[in-house]
Amino acid sequence: MWLRELIGRGALTVLAFMAPAIGVANESKSRVEAVLDRRDRDRIELEDLRFRFTLFDQRGRGYQSQAGPLRGPGSERLLVYQPTGSFRIRGRDDRIAHNVALTFDVVTAASPDALDAVSSASRTNEAGTLDVTTTFESNDRSRWSANYGVHIEEHWRTGFGGLGYAAGLLNNQVWVSSAINFVGDSFDGVDPNGDNSGPQQQRYALNHNVSITSIVSRTTVASLSYGFTAQWGTLFNTWNSVYVESSEPCVTDSSCGTRIGERFPGERFRHALGGQLNQHIARTRSTFKFGYRYYRDNFGLQAHTGSLYAYQYLVPDRLYLRAFYRLHWQTGVDFYTTAIADEDSAIPLRTADSDLGSYWAHHAGGKLVFNIVAPNSTTAVPQNIAVDYSRYQRTTGLSINMFSIGYARGF
Repeated sequence: MWLRELIGRGALTVLAFMAPAIGVANESKSRVEAVLDRRDRDRIELEDLRFRFTLFDQRGRGYQSQAGPLRGPGSERLLVYQPTGSFRIRGRDDRIAHNVALTFDVVTAASPDALDAVSSASRTNEAGTLDVTTTFESNDRSRWSANYGVHIEEHWRTGFGGLGYAAGLLNNQVWVSSAINFVGDSFDGVDPNGDNSGPQQQRYALNHNVSITSIVSRTTVASLSYGFTAQWGTLFNTWNSVYVESSEPCVTDSSCGTRIGERFPGERFRHALGGQLNQHIARTRSTFKFGYRYYRDNFGLQAHTGSLYAYQYLVPDRLYLRAFYRLHWQTGVDFYTTAIADEDSAIPLRTADSDLGSYWAHHAGGKLVFNIVAPNSTTAVPQNIAVDYSRYQRTTGLSINMFSIGYARGF
């Protein structure tokens, strides 16, 4: 579940800028002139093209997995090969632009979803996502956006859509934005034994985000955001299981207990409050981003996440390094357990999913970007290649190594 969110869609986005507030006055002026000079185009133009390949290598053990001892913990070994492509086109009306992203995942797993120990159907899984964002800039002080798309994989179908609005205030020194998003999931009712005999399951989420971003000075930008998400339907994974220890004396390992499916409440309400401060140091061409996020929900889970990003040009206009570190701590949900006694098997709420337990997590990495053509070039379109590596590590033993290489160019 955590990895799905990591490589997929996030519910809360905090606005950030690589080099904040440099030349704001000139930029606002040129933007006004661009709006006044707009004319309908005679054709659709491609403005931006990007390609990226990412490898996720996950190792660890979790009590929801059956790839191991009956009692657990079982293997959470997972490999994901993810090619991604995206492009931006601008329509005949210069105010309308479309950003289109296509992502494909090829998953090779020992048992990340607890199925492969009893069924090999999901050992190799292919998935694809189409994500489109259309923006409409009515003038230099307001912007509408619509986000929509689909996700399809082995036994899962998702459709999503949302609307957003952003308005500039105080001569565009302050931006206020709001967005509403809806996600609908439909998936097969696969049970912990790997049988696809259950009815089709549905899960829905409605999310509302609001944020405010302010240019504090020519080199400082601050933002604050809040997101609320309501989820309902089948919120648990029907194939995850919890170990039940038998009260009878056991002769073999298989007779010492059994496993039953996990159970969640029918509704979940999630709150997330985040803040970020971006500081640019012009003399050294450095940028720092400091972030914090607080999360809580009605499952009893609370989380605190702090982050630090640093950008440094190594060769002016040509080569820069981005380094980051994130520290995350969360409590477990109220009904998390690694095992239950036989006499407690009738309790209505239970999960052994390691994503919902208590842990600390460290995530650190670096990204190197080489501008083949400098962004401010007046003779050729911008082009760059980027390579990055990061490592995610939990105190529970789960770890993920992520490698990526990408190419981008303008037109």
